[in-house]
Amino acid sequence: MNEFITQHNNLWNHLSNQEVIDWYEVVSEKELNHLLLSGKEMFDLPPKLLVQQVKSYRKIKSKAPGLDFSRGLVFPDKNNVEQCSSEFTAKFKTQFLADLEVENIVDVTGGWGIDVIYFSESIPKVTHIEIDAALQKIAQYNFQKLGLEIDSSSSDYRDKPPSFYKNKWVYADPMRREGHNRILGWEGQSPNPKALIDWVIHRNCLGLMLKLSPMDDLTWVREQLPENCGSCFLVLEVGTELKEVLLVITMEQKAKLQNRIVFIQRPNGTIHSYSQNEIEQTQITPSASRFIYVPRPALNKMGWAKLMPNLTEAEDLGSDLWMTNAELNTQAFRKFEVIEEVPSTIKKLKKRFGKSDLHVISKGFGLSADQIQSQLSLRPKGENFLIFTGYQGKRKVFLAKSS
Repeated sequence: MNEFITQHNNLWNHLSNQEVIDWYEVVSEKELNHLLLSGKEMFDLPPKLLVQQVKSYRKIKSKAPGLDFSRGLVFPDKNNVEQCSSEFTAKFKTQFLADLEVENIVDVTGGWGIDVIYFSESIPKVTHIEIDAALQKIAQYNFQKLGLEIDSSSSDYRDKPPSFYKNKWVYADPMRREGHNRILGWEGQSPNPKALIDWVIHRNCLGLMLKLSPMDDLTWVREQLPENCGSCFLVLEVGTELKEVLLVITMEQKAKLQNRIVFIQRPNGTIHSYSQNEIEQTQITPSASRFIYVPRPALNKMGWAKLMPNLTEAEDLGSDLWMTNAELNTQAFRKFEVIEEVPSTIKKLKKRFGKSDLHVISKGFGLSADQIQSQLSLRPKGENFLIFTGYQGKRKVFLAKSS
């Protein structure tokens, strides 16, 4: 599809028309299908190109709403859009690198360029390399439209001489999709992360920020790392969804890296970041209410789900869930204020809560949240939850409110 888009680069200026951009916002799926079937041009643009641009535009806007779309940007194939970073994570990475005083960075898997667009806001020298010539052409066009001074080239990053990378940082987000299928494991990724790490070290680079698959086992990844450099993992959660897992490697001795879990709130982008030590020393405030604490996905991913602060008189509900009369000053756990403990049989629960607006959390109960949702005919909306737990042969259910 990217080749098709670049074949019509003589029409790209038509995409800058405000009328076209406004149309992206209002056209329906039904109208898009009709346009494709009709085969008729619209805005002097072929229907296939217009439909592709609308769909990619909507996906990119949901990920990076702060981009200046009024400049008439061109959008790549949806497969490239799927893997690109969100605005929230790109901004965090930019700030993290800026705090390390990174002054020169090369994105060797440049893609559509969303990361380098944000890198350029705080890092003096940014270079974009993309092996796909059509995708690179789209990215370079957008850099110019946005008025950004980003060096961009279409090549294999390995073809650059070693001197090109000396004293620079490298960023990489390996391709983990083949068509509609996700690639599991490092062997099928492009570039191979292990080969890339070795390559960076032998190019006298200052450091590497590598975007991992959320499926990667971090204990295993740690075993693949060389011993003569500093490293850390950054696990990024946006809203309630695990979004990115980053490996940072540096050859600079002055850089002090810590594993951190990062929570980015929607829609304002507020960031809460914690090291292991900061979680263990979380401030605790006694309360008259009872709360259930559920570790968030980033905490589980880092292997820190059991790092509960030192609570007295806390009840272990199993599966790393705890109930206590205390409030924890941290975003690392989801907090639910207990309204009451309710009967644990499905029959009694259905009689009381059937067809209600309730979310479900199930840990160790023997039924999944989806199964319970279906059996009780619950509608997953609102702020109230049924929390199903099972530990040491005891099954308990709590009605609770998200706090």
